[in-house]
Amino acid sequence: MKKYKNYLWLLLPVAILGAAIWLRFDNLTNLLYFMIDEERYSFLMKRLYLDHKLMLVGVAIPGGIYLGPAYFYFSGLLQLMFGFNPTMMGAVASGAGVVSTLGVYLLTKKWLGKLAATVAMAFYALSYLIVIYNRIYWTLTWSSLMAIVTYWGLWQIITAKKYWYLYLMTGVFILGSQSDASYFSLMVTTIIILIRQVKQWQPFKKTLIIACALLVAAQLPIAAFDFRHNF
Repeated sequence: MKKYKNYLWLLLPVAILGAAIWLRFDNLTNLLYFMIDEERYSFLMKRLYLDHKLMLVGVAIPGGIYLGPAYFYFSGLLQLMFGFNPTMMGAVASGAGVVSTLGVYLLTKKWLGKLAATVAMAFYALSYLIVIYNRIYWTLTWSSLMAIVTYWGLWQIITAKKYWYLYLMTGVFILGSQSDASYFSLMVTTIIILIRQVKQWQPFKKTLIIACALLVAAQLPIAAFDFRHNF
């Protein structure tokens, strides 16, 4: 029975991952969601990479506040690679959803064991809402992967003292903070956990200073935009 249980714990995640792939890629061309926001963003990426008009600011969030342009530089590069084919960007989003499904399993298994990991993976893979949004390439396409990277990085920093993970997290924060305002919650979570959990700041200080400097430097295009337009 132990042997069969081991097979079961192996086959269940594989089956769920297969379902996640099918749900996100099946009939992708006909079920692709591509409307006004996606059209507008693609137009801006075209101006950036085909018309060679640089961007200093990106999307606007409620309140008239603009985020940085990293989302358009990163996503525009993908658009350029795929010849500005909307279906291929939908495939990228679906692929990110599949990888996130696997990430949910691996992260939960590390912390809570196989049962919790399989249940969490099933919820993420089969949720109608998540499946629909995993088919759209938009500002939250990478949100699940970024959350997984953030939580895994915090785990490694606190338990294994692998401080270099903060650089990986900083890259995530730069892209996220210039994609959608909701990503700021990951930054706030990280700050709170690091303040509460890191006992010795001395070996961590240099990494933290460099990471903060990179995060600030990534926001300079917004300052340049304000300066150019007389604030």
